[in-house]
Amino acid sequence: MQIVRGKKLETLEPEQFRALVGQFREVWIDVGTGDGKFVLDCARQQPEILVIGIDPAWNNLEKSSHRAAQKPAKGGASNALFVASSVEAIPAELRNLAARVFVNYPWGSLLRGVVEPQSGAIAALGSLLTAGGELELRLNYAVFETEADRAALAIPELTPDYLNGALSGAYQACGLSKFEWSHLPAADPVRSSWAKRLILGSARSTILIRARKS
Repeated sequence: MQIVRGKKLETLEPEQFRALVGQFREVWIDVGTGDGKFVLDCARQQPEILVIGIDPAWNNLEKSSHRAAQKPAKGGASNALFVASSVEAIPAELRNLAARVFVNYPWGSLLRGVVEPQSGAIAALGSLLTAGGELELRLNYAVFETEADRAALAIPELTPDYLNGALSGAYQACGLSKFEWSHLPAADPVRSSWAKRLILGSARSTILIRARKS
């Protein structure tokens, strides 16, 4: 498994990773983590949990991985780990591991993947969870509201019928039951740099999807 250490990629061997996981009460995974600040924030607040951020654009994780390696007094968090990977190529070591999986305001192929019933991304996300683990997905609803935006991004319209029907069925088919969704106000306090730029101080609303692995 390729992990980010400052400006470098390093290989973390399976036995090393298992030893690391064994030091913590549970594991959380943030998929499409961007600059990794959400992971770093969670890790600082939950030192008994191993918090893992995954993103293929690993260069964007340099600063957060460097900060994580600092002493706790300087904002470090030894329980934060950053993995260079796409959702399509998730390392086998991460499967059936996480008590919670987060996807915060995805874009591009990851956005399409989480809202398309035929996508392999839904199954990949489910594969990260332990039995009883929960997926928490936040979507920028603004991009689903106009036909032009949906066409440009190749995404469907998120009507209640679509969410309750085709999308709910797709998640359940991947072992993700108790599918629930709701609208959140524009002031949703999710802790990520992208969310702050996208949502805070704007009129954009969020769709929150939660599902639990059977």
